[in-house]
Amino acid sequence: MRRTWGGLVGVVIVASLVLGLLGFARLATANVQPTPHADIRSAGPLTAIAIGDDLSCQVGHTGDAWYEFVPASGLPGDCGTLASIEAGRSRKQLYGPDFPAHAGGTSVSVLDRSFTPINQTTTGLGSSSSPYQVRTTVAAGDTGVQITETDTYVTGNDYYLTNLTAANVHRHRSLNLALYHAADCFLRGFRSGYGVIDTSSPTAPAPGCTVNPRNSPPSAIEELVPLSAGAHYLEGSAGTVWSDIAAQHDLPDTCDCLSDEGNGEAIEWEVRHLAPRHQVTLSMETRIDDPSIAAGGGYSISASASALVGGTVARIADSDTGTVASDYSATVDWGDGTSPDQNATITGANGSFAVSDHHTYAAPGSYRISVRIAYANNSANGAVASDSATIGPGPAPTVTKQAPGAGQPPAPSQVVTGQPRPLGSTRAEFSGLVNPEGSPTTVYFEYGLDGSYTAGEGTVYDQSTPPQPVGSGYSIVSESASVSSLVPNALYHVRLIATNAAGTTVGPETSFRTAKNPPPPPPVIGQTADLAPISGIVFVKPPKGKSLGRAFTVAVRSRGLVIGRGFVPLTEARQVPIGSQVDARGGSLKIVTAAHQRGKTQTGTFSSGLFKLTQLRRGSEKALVTLTLLEGAFRGAPTYASCGAHGASDGLRPVAYAAVSKRVLQTLRSRVSGRFRTRGRYSAGTVRGTVWNTSDRCDGTLTVVVRGTVDVDDFARHKTIAVHAGHRYLATPSSGHRG
Repeated sequence: MRRTWGGLVGVVIVASLVLGLLGFARLATANVQPTPHADIRSAGPLTAIAIGDDLSCQVGHTGDAWYEFVPASGLPGDCGTLASIEAGRSRKQLYGPDFPAHAGGTSVSVLDRSFTPINQTTTGLGSSSSPYQVRTTVAAGDTGVQITETDTYVTGNDYYLTNLTAANVHRHRSLNLALYHAADCFLRGFRSGYGVIDTSSPTAPAPGCTVNPRNSPPSAIEELVPLSAGAHYLEGSAGTVWSDIAAQHDLPDTCDCLSDEGNGEAIEWEVRHLAPRHQVTLSMETRIDDPSIAAGGGYSISASASALVGGTVARIADSDTGTVASDYSATVDWGDGTSPDQNATITGANGSFAVSDHHTYAAPGSYRISVRIAYANNSANGAVASDSATIGPGPAPTVTKQAPGAGQPPAPSQVVTGQPRPLGSTRAEFSGLVNPEGSPTTVYFEYGLDGSYTAGEGTVYDQSTPPQPVGSGYSIVSESASVSSLVPNALYHVRLIATNAAGTTVGPETSFRTAKNPPPPPPVIGQTADLAPISGIVFVKPPKGKSLGRAFTVAVRSRGLVIGRGFVPLTEARQVPIGSQVDARGGSLKIVTAAHQRGKTQTGTFSSGLFKLTQLRRGSEKALVTLTLLEGAFRGAPTYASCGAHGASDGLRPVAYAAVSKRVLQTLRSRVSGRFRTRGRYSAGTVRGTVWNTSDRCDGTLTVVVRGTVDVDDFARHKTIAVHAGHRYLATPSSGHRG
C-alpha cells in the first residue's frame, strides 16, 4: 500500500493520503447538482466508496489518482444497480440511477425511470468487528418493488461486499425482475482498456476491465464478482453494455476481451415469480486489484507521543502543474471536538503540495483526523483525506504497522447465503460462502416457512442443518447442505449462520419454493381423505407416526391465533390419513372422502374450526365422516377452561344456565354433499347434503341450520332432534332447547 509521511514537528500522527486530482474536479459542470450520496473514506486500498441515494456508485483506490469509474472525477459515477421489472401484463420497465444527472457523467440514457430514494444510513468504523456499512433503500416507481442495497467495507480489503435485497411489497401480485449491476470503467488514467473474465470466482465467471490484453503481465483490474449463483455477465464497449441492459434481456455471457476500447462490465440475475410480500437477496463483490499494491494492506496505524503534535497532515496532487499554493485552502479537523483549524499551511509547487498544521490534545486517546482541501475561489470543489491516530503518553514517537488479525480481537466471520436449489417437491440444496476471518468457525443453515403462512407474523426459522466446521483461515470457503421432508408447493426462507470467537454472523436471507405434487389419488374409505385449500391459511397435523413434511417445531401465530406444534400449512391438494387434525380457524378447505358406494366420493367445504377428521370403515354408518371439534388440543387452542366455573363442572343446575356465558369458543361452518357429522362437546349433528354451523359455547353446543335438516343428537337428553332450515338448537350439559 502506498503511504507518504510528512516531516515531523515533535511527532508524526497522520498518514498523508494522495487526494483525487482536483484539476478534474474543476471540470465538472457547474450547474449540475451532485447526486446525494454516502461516502466511505479509509486508509485503503479502497480509499473512497461513494454510494448514491439512487444506487449509483464510485470507488477510489490508493494506487490511482483518479476514480475507478466514469466520470473519473465525479461522485458518484456511472456505476450502479438497475432493475428490469415485469408486473402482471404490464410491459417491462427499467429502473436505475439517474445517470444523466451525474456531474461530468456520460449521460447514459437507458432507463425508463430513475429509482425513487427512500432512505440511506451509514455505520461502522472500518474494522473487521465494526465494518463501514452503507444501507440504501429505493423504490421502483409504483411497481411494488423496493430494493435495499447494503455495501460493506473493511479497511485493508481490495473489495467491498454488496447485498441486494429486492422486495415485492404488493399484497396480491407476483412479478418477475432482473437485477443488474454495471459500471463504465476508467482505469489508471485511461478511458480505454481490455476485458478479462475471472473463472476462479466462487459461483459464476466475473467480468473485469484491465490495462493489458489478457491481463498479461498482471496489472490493475476492476471486477464485478457474483457470489450468488445463477449470474450472467457481459464485458464489452460501454455502449454495448448499456444497450444490452436497455434491451432488458439476459446478459449473453460474452467478453470482448482483446479490443482496446472504452469498456464496461455488468452482471445480472433473473428472479422469476417473486411472490407478494416476499423478497430475495443476491450478493456480489466489487474488487479493485493492483499487483503493485502490497497484498495484506489495510494496516492499523498507531502513534505514541506527547499530546503536542504537528507536521505534514496531507498532500495534494493536481494535474494542473500551473497552480500555486495560494490557489488552495485547507481545513483540519483534529477529531477531538475542537473547532476545525482553517489556518493550516500549504507549501509546494508544480502541482505537488504539502499541508502542515499542529495541535495540542487535552488528553490521550484515539482520534480520527480529516483534512478538507478546496480551491480558494470555489470552496464547493474539494476533496477530503482522513486517517486515525492514537495519542498517548510517552517520550519517543513510534509508528507501527500491524497486519489485520495479529494481536487484535477476533473478527466476526463474513457470510453470504447462496441461492437455494429446489429438488422436487420435498427436497432442496443450500449453498453459501464464509470467510472465517482467522478464527475457528462453525456454520449451519437456518430455514423455515415464509411469513405468509403465519399471516404476516414473520418467517419461522425453526429448522436448521447440523453445524459444520470450516476452519480458521482468511479465505472464502464454500458450504452446502441438503434437506428433505419439506412441505410441497411452499415458500421457504434460508440463511447461513456462522459462529466464531467474535460472535454469530447471520447471512442475508434468501428464499425458494418447492415444486407442486401431482393431484392426489382417490381417497380410500376409512384410511385417507383428500384435502385442498380454498382460502386463507389452513394447517394439518397427521396422526402420530405419519408425516406430511417437516412440521412447525414450535407454536406459531397466524392471524393472531396460536398454531400448535406438529402442524404444517396446507399449500396444495393433498391426501392425508384419516385421524388427521385440521386447523381451519384462519381459512377454508374442501374435503373429499370415499362414499359408501364403490368408486364414489362425497365432498364438503369447511371453515373457521379446529377439528379431527374420522371416518367409519364398516357397519351401518359405514363411510360416515365425523368432524370433532377439538377443545384444549394445545396451549392457545379453544378450551372450556376459559369459561371459568363451567369448565370445571358439567353438572350445573338448570337455574344456573342464564348466568353462564354465551361466549363462543369456536364455530365450524359446513356445506356438504354426502354423509357428514359435526360433533361438539354436548351434541353432534348428522346430515346428508346440508348447510349448517356448529358452535361450541361456554353454555353448550349450538347448531344453526341454514339449509336442509340436521339431526342433532343431544348427549345429555339422549335424544335426536330434527332441526330444519332457519332454526337452531342449543344442547347444554343437562338439557336442551330450540333457539
